[in-house]
Amino acid sequence: MENKYVPLRTCIVTRTKKPKLELIRIVKKKEDNVEMLFVDVKSNLSGRGVYLLPDLEVFAEALKKGKIIYCLKLKRKLETEEITKLKKDFENKLTYMKALSSKG
Repeated sequence: MENKYVPLRTCIVTRTKKPKLELIRIVKKKEDNVEMLFVDVKSNLSGRGVYLLPDLEVFAEALKKGKIIYCLKLKRKLETEEITKLKKDFENKLTYMKALSSKG
């Protein structure tokens, strides 16, 4: 039987390679000349993206060390409201991933 190709991606904090669907993607999109960040919930957003392990400590370290800003080539600092929204969306995606893994 033929093995199906599974795309691997690297976590920007730990440099761990995992299958794409086991990581959480944060995407930078430009809307009306404003760069906005989103957690890619359905893994279908276009734009420059970075991958993180599904762990809140890894997310916090990425923010603390400025990895998200650097890897997404942002030309500005993240605002407090943006960080709060990203963290909430990250937690929601994390909960969703845990629910999926417990089913199967």
